[in-house]
Amino acid sequence: MKVFVQMWCELDPVLSPRVDRQKDALVAEKGDTLFRVSPIARRAVADAALFAQEIVAFCLGDEHRTSLRHALAGGAHEAIVLQCSEECISEFAHWLTDESMDILIGDRMVGLVAAQAGWAHLAGVEKLSIGCRGLNAIRNLERGNREQVTATLPAALRLHGGLRAPYISKARLAAVSEDRIRTQVLAGSFQPLIETGPLQPTRPRTKLGSNTAPARPISGKSRLDALMGMSGAVRAVKPEKRVKSTEELAEEFVRYLAHHRLLDNKGE
Repeated sequence: MKVFVQMWCELDPVLSPRVDRQKDALVAEKGDTLFRVSPIARRAVADAALFAQEIVAFCLGDEHRTSLRHALAGGAHEAIVLQCSEECISEFAHWLTDESMDILIGDRMVGLVAAQAGWAHLAGVEKLSIGCRGLNAIRNLERGNREQVTATLPAALRLHGGLRAPYISKARLAAVSEDRIRTQVLAGSFQPLIETGPLQPTRPRTKLGSNTAPARPISGKSRLDALMGMSGAVRAVKPEKRVKSTEELAEEFVRYLAHHRLLDNKGE
């Protein structure tokens, strides 16, 4: 049984990083480590060690090289850094087929690989074992629901996100030699079509004029006093009415008398 496990590093969700616009990069606070090895990947190595005769850990790119040390310390037999972008799905599937892979465990990319190669794909796996009919797995369907499924080999798996990873001591990590990690370049690899540009420089905020006084917000207590009709409440300011001229007032008075038939017809 030969199992391939994808390893990767991710941002630590516990930390609050900030953006350094001069270097165009994320920066953590002093004493904190910005990235951590994915606990799902570490758990995959531990689960594969229970039934696999050979475990091959791999990562896509040198930025995830640290995760391979955790995989070797957790029980992996081989570690490979693949120089291949995530868009090279077909080349990656052919490489796994040539390596006689039985089970592939990784992130969301394994679903695309399974669709390209025609393998079985299971997501949300919580427990897995090998039986006489193939791969037996229990999928977590959330809200306490579980589903037991059987898949034929080769198969691609994605573990459930709520699983915990086993502890690996610093002594075991320090004992891993860098010579055990090799690099392999897959043919046909290319860069993504959309590249991220540099961060925009900071812009000064627009300030109000010196003669413009900022509007003071009305507090909730003032609004409540206005609704209850209490003294000192904030009242809505009504627009001022236009003062009519003497001619307009006389004309309105004549129309009023004519409407009520108070004018003498002879006088008209």
